[in-house]
Amino acid sequence: MSLNSTTSRIIESVSAELLDEDGLMEVEVIDYGSAAGETYETPTKISNPFNFDPRRFLPNCEIMDLDRFVTIASELIADAQDREGTVEDERVILVEDYPAEEFSRFGEEVVAWKLIERAPANMSRDAGSRPQKGYTHYYKVRSPKHPNKWLEVEARPLDHIIEFQCWSKSARLANRRALWLERLLVNHSWAFLVQGADRVRFEKRLADWYTVPSGQHLYVRPLRFSFRAYEFRIKANPVVKHLTFEAGSMTSSELNTKGY
Repeated sequence: MSLNSTTSRIIESVSAELLDEDGLMEVEVIDYGSAAGETYETPTKISNPFNFDPRRFLPNCEIMDLDRFVTIASELIADAQDREGTVEDERVILVEDYPAEEFSRFGEEVVAWKLIERAPANMSRDAGSRPQKGYTHYYKVRSPKHPNKWLEVEARPLDHIIEFQCWSKSARLANRRALWLERLLVNHSWAFLVQGADRVRFEKRLADWYTVPSGQHLYVRPLRFSFRAYEFRIKANPVVKHLTFEAGSMTSSELNTKGY
């Protein structure tokens, strides 16, 4: 700060980066409640556009497969009970194929899943024939990290049949849980579709049965669902496949003539 008898002036030093207007990105925020809008500017530094990672803008970053399908089903079962206000002692969970553990740890009931079939999808019009056993072209892409490569993504469709078994100490509870689970998964099939499943269908409910391990009556109500997912693989093909070199000899005068 410099002072004299008549004037006071304050000088502030700021970083040159704060004054750099290169790379400013304009974002227009529109208020749909009125016709007016406001415009803001924020400095955005993009060092290399080829390294831009778009995954955080995508609705799904995981490929749909069997593990992902089971995870979503488990989340749906838990979320539905949260919304219904089910008390902790009456909650049902999804586990792998029972009986692998003591039933007493699950309370009165449990839902178990197991894989019945995983096979190449039938691609005929009626989905009854012409299984797609091999991979087919999906798309091609060039990467700046591999300038001499075409990256070709190939895919094959796989159909899965999953059986959900509703186990309970009571036949009445087992019947109610089977109907509850069927409605839940049918009405929320969109949750699997938005995560990458090609199709999700309720196939059928199988015959009721019961078992008596260690003298304990357990009633089972099986449901079967099918879903189609795609398996992917990547192949790299070179862009430049042949390089031809010509070798020879020249005199010093020829080199000077050609300007080498």
